[in-house]
Amino acid sequence: MLPGHCSQRNGQRRTGRRKVPIYKAFCFALTAFRQYMFDLADQAVRFWVAFIRLNVAALLSIQVRPLVNRLTEYQNSCKRY
Repeated sequence: MLPGHCSQRNGQRRTGRRKVPIYKAFCFALTAFRQYMFDLADQAVRFWVAFIRLNVAALLSIQVRPLVNRLTEYQNSCKRY
């Protein structure tokens, strides 16, 4: 009974020793993941800003006239009825 108890205590000590590196590794992974997510969010924000700018430029340059024509046509058709 006593040797089993000692081995159990040694096992507990071993897991106790192992807990700190796992915790440190977990913290390191968490910080790395947070940094990765911040970088990803930064890239996403840059992408969406560029995308919206591109769309606004495209809309202003190309599709404003047809859109206005369509709207006026729609208003005229509404006035008819």
